[in-house]
Amino acid sequence: MIDLYCPHCGEPWDNDEFHVEGQDYRDVFLGFKAYGCPVAEAAMDGNSVSEVHYPCQRDPIFGPKVMSQLRGLWSWHDYADDIASGYDLVDWYADD
Repeated sequence: MIDLYCPHCGEPWDNDEFHVEGQDYRDVFLGFKAYGCPVAEAAMDGNSVSEVHYPCQRDPIFGPKVMSQLRGLWSWHDYADDIASGYDLVDWYADD
């Protein structure tokens, strides 16, 4: 099980939840990469992720340094496994 963190607020989402019947995993994943939580919520509710065109507006759950590192992972990778393996490089305590 891999958690993918919203690139806008840092909320963790289980990657397995992106395998939604009737929707292509890659569409859900790339939508999440661009817009974060609203795409995950649409997928979980059975709505089309292609209709989501607005980014997550939640307050970040991590400080600015950690969020910057998470956004960096998203900007460099297009596959869940690559992003998850990059979590080892995140300094989770950078904002402490």
